[in-house]
Amino acid sequence: MLNVALAQTESLSHDLSNNLIQHIDAISDAISRKANIVVFPEFSIHGSPKRETIIEIALDDRHEHIQELAKKSVGIISLVSGIEVTIEGLFYNTVYVLKDGEILAKHRKINIPTYGRLNEGAFFARGKQHTSFNVNEKAYTAGILTCADSWNPALVYLQALCGNQLLLQPISAARNSVEGHYNNIRGWQINIQHSALTWGMFVVMVNRVGEDDGLSFFGQSSVIDPYGNVLLKMGDNAELKTIEIDLADTIEARFNLPTLRDSESLTIQNLISSHFSEAKGQLQ
Repeated sequence: MLNVALAQTESLSHDLSNNLIQHIDAISDAISRKANIVVFPEFSIHGSPKRETIIEIALDDRHEHIQELAKKSVGIISLVSGIEVTIEGLFYNTVYVLKDGEILAKHRKINIPTYGRLNEGAFFARGKQHTSFNVNEKAYTAGILTCADSWNPALVYLQALCGNQLLLQPISAARNSVEGHYNNIRGWQINIQHSALTWGMFVVMVNRVGEDDGLSFFGQSSVIDPYGNVLLKMGDNAELKTIEIDLADTIEARFNLPTLRDSESLTIQNLISSHFSEAKGQLQ
């Protein structure tokens, strides 16, 4: 069994000190509840990015906040999220995977939204790699998709192809971030249940709460089982909840609905290559 903690926090824009305290308290709480892993929302360290202060508050792997959170993660895997800067001067929306003073892995967001009230494309470079890591001694693995990554079906499919039993989705979703008749709350519920059911894996989505930079974050962090059932759904307040899941359940789910087995990945790859070759030819 894997004991998962969902830390549904209220991050404040670039208030690193307050946000750090929230992280430390939540990690301590998760450890006291014997959680194996604790997941924070997207931008949990920084809140919503603001162009005028990104340079001064961006982190690298050696930053004291990352090192402090890694040291606090004793016997537990912590997923924290913030703005990363590289020596090349590139900025990424990054999820850090921390445990026992170390950075186990990190995921740089690939799909950078530039629609509605979202303009990450003005700040961030795109990640180029998928991320997976072991979550226990039985060699079960988890993958990470950050917010808009989850709306790219190919990226979700890739997580399944990698054999991951668990998909972790830190998000920063607001009621009013997308324009038109789109219902963001309903859309996210459909999205995560579809991913879990289609590919036979557990999905853990953790969202922010509160108001930040004119956006109203709705929380409702959720855990979905490999059959698409909702095991846990939180409200819109800041809180931490834990749930035990058995990752071995994915074996039966994928046996009964073998979409991963029948997905014909090589055929899909060939079709995509053919499509792009034809499109390139039409442009010449």
